[in-house]
Amino acid sequence: MNENQINKQRSGKYLTAFLCCAFLSINSLAINPAYIYGAGLLSIIIMLIFVKAKISKFSMVTIIFAFAILLCQVIGIYYKTQTTGYPEAPNYITPFLFFYSMVISVGVNEVFMVLNYDTRIKCYKNFLMFFVMFMFLELITRVIIGNLSEGILYAFKKSLFYFDSNFTALIDISILGFLLFLKNNKIYNFKYTRYITYILLFLTMSRAAMLTLLAMLYVLNNKAKIGKRSALVFLFVICVFIYMSISYLFENSNYSNIDGSFNSKFYIISQAFEFYTTQSLMTHMFGVGLGNTEQLLGIFAHNIYVTLVLEFGFIGSFLFITFIFYSLKKTNFNSLYIWLPVCISGISLFGAYSPFLFILNAVIYNETRYLGNQKL
Repeated sequence: MNENQINKQRSGKYLTAFLCCAFLSINSLAINPAYIYGAGLLSIIIMLIFVKAKISKFSMVTIIFAFAILLCQVIGIYYKTQTTGYPEAPNYITPFLFFYSMVISVGVNEVFMVLNYDTRIKCYKNFLMFFVMFMFLELITRVIIGNLSEGILYAFKKSLFYFDSNFTALIDISILGFLLFLKNNKIYNFKYTRYITYILLFLTMSRAAMLTLLAMLYVLNNKAKIGKRSALVFLFVICVFIYMSISYLFENSNYSNIDGSFNSKFYIISQAFEFYTTQSLMTHMFGVGLGNTEQLLGIFAHNIYVTLVLEFGFIGSFLFITFIFYSLKKTNFNSLYIWLPVCISGISLFGAYSPFLFILNAVIYNETRYLGNQKL
């Protein structure tokens, strides 16, 4: 085996390792092992960049946006600390977890382009095998610690691996988006893994994720109409969401008769709105910092749009959304397979620790580049 083959083999192992960051988490432990695992991979990224003495443009853009968003977070938290303050110590850790979530995807870019088709498919097979095994283990633990007295929809909500089963569903729906991308672009059809992931998603009992799946199947199964259908579905969801939020805020509407959990999402919006109207322009611009909503409102943000407005602030949200649009442009809108589901299901839950979004986004970017090269 020559040196080139050795490098390709090593790069293949690195790609599998980076992909596994998309789902690896045991949140119930004092220190999540994903953080230790990720720290090791970050050192590999630094080594790869120094050895090659160059970095891909997409990696550089990702790093710049990650640092810019982190800087906004630090400014927002520091300003609030110096003015009205926090009930407890400010949370700087969660903004760094989001920063890590973005930067870890750089590893995908730096190992990807030396890998041929067969090696990449082998990496995906290994990654998906580990994913299915891990998610079945997560499901088993949810069943073991479950409580049937809470009703079938909530009996198995608590998770030892993630925040709760809704976050499990968020990862499942992102992986399904990735699998649909591979299938629709005729890269590879992981048919049985896709069916298994459908089952895993259903067993999370997440209504938001199931509705998102229906929207995905409508939008993403017709490649020629993906742009128009995405815009149509997203506008419909946002209009309904805004209408229901306004009704809850100003017309005393209540959705408890639909579902208590569903109603709680609008309760969070009402608390966030009330808090937001009392804050200064600086807080509006830079936010209160990711993960700080709980101590300010007494409840997690949960909702991606509350997270954007309240925790990211205007400037942080602008940077994050700009990065998404940059990804859409660079992938010929293929990254909609990842960003559309999270924008819909994110109404129910969104977490700052989200490496799965950026890792899968990076894979889709690089696979799109290969698809482009094949057409030349």
